[in-house]
Amino acid sequence: MQTVATFKPNTGQIQILNGTGKSGIADAFRDYLISMGFDVIEFGNAREWNYEHTLVISRATSDSVAREMATALGTTRLLHLQRTTSLMEATVIIGKDYEELMRTWQQPKENPAKQP
Repeated sequence: MQTVATFKPNTGQIQILNGTGKSGIADAFRDYLISMGFDVIEFGNAREWNYEHTLVISRATSDSVAREMATALGTTRLLHLQRTTSLMEATVIIGKDYEELMRTWQQPKENPAKQP
């Protein structure tokens, strides 16, 4: 029996910026988003390190990629800022709530088959 590869939708071109000032946080977010199927093409530090909350910014006409990414990260903070000159579809600016968000990534998903 031949296995068919699972179709992956276009997960956009993503930029991750560390707005916390804590070293290595952008790396952790990058690794997690890549494991979720997102195409992270750029990551580094934000201009400032005073972001209290993680923010997802949609830079494309459609905000579907940004919404999917916000859901994957566990945040509801989404801003639509279309820039026709940007190559990115979405940007994540990591805020000081990163530990809270990262804890949600490690929680096991419920198996619907085990429900009573």
